[in-house]
Amino acid sequence: MNAFKLSSIPNIDFGSGSLKNLNSHLAKYGKNVLLITGSKSFEKSGNASKIRNSLLEDKFTLHEEKVNSEPTSVLIDEIVSKHRSKNIEALCAIGGGSVLDTGKAVAAMIKETEDIKNFLEGVGNKKPSGRTLPLIAVPTTAGTGSEATKNAVITQSGKNGFKSSLRHDNYIPKTAIIDPELTLNCPVFITACCGLDALSQLVESYLSTQANPFTDTLSLDCIGRILNALPPLCSTSQNNVNLRADISYSAFISGFTLANAGLCVVHGLASTLGYRTNAPHGLICGLLLKQWLKMSAKYLENPLLKKKFNSLASLISKDKNPVTGFLSFLDDFYSSLNLPSLSKYGLTEETIPGIASLSGNKNNPYPVSQKDREYLLRKIL
Repeated sequence: MNAFKLSSIPNIDFGSGSLKNLNSHLAKYGKNVLLITGSKSFEKSGNASKIRNSLLEDKFTLHEEKVNSEPTSVLIDEIVSKHRSKNIEALCAIGGGSVLDTGKAVAAMIKETEDIKNFLEGVGNKKPSGRTLPLIAVPTTAGTGSEATKNAVITQSGKNGFKSSLRHDNYIPKTAIIDPELTLNCPVFITACCGLDALSQLVESYLSTQANPFTDTLSLDCIGRILNALPPLCSTSQNNVNLRADISYSAFISGFTLANAGLCVVHGLASTLGYRTNAPHGLICGLLLKQWLKMSAKYLENPLLKKKFNSLASLISKDKNPVTGFLSFLDDFYSSLNLPSLSKYGLTEETIPGIASLSGNKNNPYPVSQKDREYLLRKIL
C-alpha cells in the first residue's frame, strides 16, 4: 500500500430540508453577509425569495451578487472591488459549481490586496495567503463536488485562454449544506451533465495512480449509485428525491476523492476543451469518460488496473467476463442520456491536435500519447 494523506472536509449538513439550517450556520460568523447565487433557475424555484426573507427576518445585513457563467478573473475582481470595504463577515454561495467556485474565489480574494490572476496556478507567480472569509456552500446541482474542495476554477476563453485554479487548504468551505430537494428543478440536460461530471471524477480518482484504499472505497460505492440513479432521473423519475439524494451525495464524495486521489486524462483534456469550446464541462467529461474506459480496457495486462477494472465492471455486470458486460452496459447507459456530440459546441478536426498537445495525463494508470489523446477527441466529435 502506498503512503497517502487526506485533506479535511467541510462540516456537512446533508438531507432533504437541510437548507432550513442556513441562518444558524451563518450566524456563527456574523450577520453581515454576502450572498452569491445563480440567476434564472434559482429565482424561478422560489428558493431565492425564501432565503432572502428568512435572512432579513433574522436581522442579517444582506449583500447580493448573481452569477450567470463560469467565473472569470474579471468577474472575481469586480465583485471583490465592490464589496471589500463593506466589512463582510461571512459569505454564502448557493448554486451550481460555477457559483460555488465564485464564492470560494471571492471569499479568498477579499482578504488579498492584488488581482486574482496573480494567484492562479500556471498564470500568476504568487501564492495566496490562505486568508479567507468563512464560506457556506450550498450546491443546487449535483456534479462538481466544489463544496468539498480547496480550489476554485477560473476560466478565460479565447486563443490565450486558460482554465486555472486558485488553491489553498483554507479555501475548503466551512460548511456544506447539501439538500437534495434543491436539485429537483434541474433540467434533464443539466442533471445529466452534472451527474456525468461527478461520475468522471469518481472513476478517474478510482483508477488514478494516486488512489488509496480510503478513496477507493468511497469512489466505488458512489460510482454504483450514479450508474443506477442517473438514467431514471433523466427520464421518468425526475422528481425522485431518493435518487436525487444518491446523486447529491455522490457528487460531494467525488469532490473529496478528486482532492485526495487526483484525476486522469479525461479532466486533462476537459480542462483545455473548457476554454477552447463552449461545451458544458460535464458533457465534455462524460463523453470522454466513455471512450477512456473503452481505451483503458485494452491495458488490463497491468495487474492493479485489471483488478480495479474488474471491480468497477462487477458493479453492473455479473457475467463471467464482467468487463465485456460493463462495456456493453456503458453503450446503453449513454444512449439513455441522449447526449449531443462536441461538434455542436465548436470542436473540429482542425482543432484536435492543438487541444491534445495542451492537455495533460497526470495520474493516468497507463501512458497516453499525443496520438491517444487525439483519438479520444475524435471519438466525441
